Amino acid sequence: MAAIGILGGNSNETTVLLLRFCQDKGQRVIVGSYNLDGLNIIPFVAFDENEAKAKYLASKAPQIIILQDATNVDFVKAWRQENGYLLINTDNFNSSPLPPAKVITYGFNTRASVTASSVTEDNLQICVQRGFLSLSGQLQEPREFSAAFPAGSNPLNVLGAAAACVLCDV
Repeated sequence: MAAIGILGGNSNETTVLLLRFCQDKGQRVIVGSYNLDGLNIIPFVAFDENEAKAKYLASKAPQIIILQDATNVDFVKAWRQENGYLLINTDNFNSSPLPPAKVITYGFNTRASVTASSVTEDNLQICVQRGFLSLSGQLQEPREFSAAFPAGSNPLNVLGAAAACVLCDV
């Protein structure tokens, strides 16, 4: 399925939320870290129904990077995944030159592809506002769905993890 790197913000919380969402859907999940530029290490989640394939994915560079803020743009440029995806938090990001990749936005900004229509203490009503192609090539149509999360979690981290799941057909 996918290997996803998480940069900026509270990457640990987003990693845990992504793990939880994948495990709830019965995905085999491997957690680790990537060293993209020889200096910085980022957390990643690799998953697939097949454990051997998940381990293989974990040995490669991530296909998807969740970019939670603009502080790591230079770091992302070392990634070099022309066929990869950047999931960008539009609430914490100002436009900068980005490496070649497909871009999908998330956040509370009305221009985001994936946003929330309502937020409670432990649930988010997520709205895919604009359709996009997933990693498998399936069209992800506009729709709404609910995502439960632990109370006290940052809703932006929930949105980032949920957007990654939609991109991966989870």
